Amino acid sequence: MKKLMMTMLAAMMIVAASAQQVKTNIKVNGYESKAKIEAAAKAAPGVKQAIYNAKTKTVVVVYDKKKTAPAKIRTAVLKVDKKPVAQAKKTVTKKKVVKKNIKK
Repeated sequence: MKKLMMTMLAAMMIVAASAQQVKTNIKVNGYESKAKIEAAAKAAPGVKQAIYNAKTKTVVVVYDKKKTAPAKIRTAVLKVDKKPVAQAKKTVTKKKVVKKNIKK
């Protein structure tokens, strides 16, 4: 009887542990490389796996729903995957120096 109870308890623990893991797609900008985007997603707490698809600009993540949420993972990725900052055009303005004839 004890063996049956222990087996059932172990089975329930396995089911409970696997139920915490969730797989979802997260939309990103796609400005950075595959390696950087995947690394940023994996750095979020609770993320087990991250695979980036450049064509769809999505990251498929497997994560522990007790430790994180898709919004938190996306925020972590977007810290790395930002739109490149356009360099400001340098505008050179020439000041005209007007010399006036000063009579003394």
